[in-house]
Amino acid sequence: MKKSIIFIVILTSIVFALFAVYQINPIRCNNCGRCSNVCDEDAIYYDTNLHKYQIDPELCEDCGDCADECPRNAISQVPVSNELGDITPVTLDVYVFPNPTATKAVFKLISEDKSNSRELVIYNIKGQKVKTLNFNEGTDAVGWDLTDHSGNKVPSGNYLYKYSSSDREISKLLTVIK
Repeated sequence: MKKSIIFIVILTSIVFALFAVYQINPIRCNNCGRCSNVCDEDAIYYDTNLHKYQIDPELCEDCGDCADECPRNAISQVPVSNELGDITPVTLDVYVFPNPTATKAVFKLISEDKSNSRELVIYNIKGQKVKTLNFNEGTDAVGWDLTDHSGNKVPSGNYLYKYSSSDREISKLLTVIK
């Protein structure tokens, strides 16, 4: 039994190492450049068009030095989509701030999906749809004034927000306090 568990842990580590790449979370990153300074492979570069640091998965040796050096824990391994042998990070996340909130909330989208249907749906704890918010083209943030679809203020409590892309979805929790 003990050997089976060890084998599973080792196999999982190998598979994760083969199908994962390091990626920089742009919400946490403050562009200090410390990661780039410790990268011996020059896999980390500053993208002047996006105004943020990027990791080239083709050059990255997966040593983890950049993640160890980052003071904001903005670098982590993420799974990759390996269809047709291409190494492309699967990026999809939604952050809300402040959380908990009493007056308003701003949802920040991290996604490489450029589809036209970019909406975030908010549900109450009973699973009832409270409001649908749309990310306008070219923007990655949308605000919520804590009202429902009729314009009424929502009561205190926990709310689930869900964003769906063409092939994945993500759901998280937001707490409203009064």
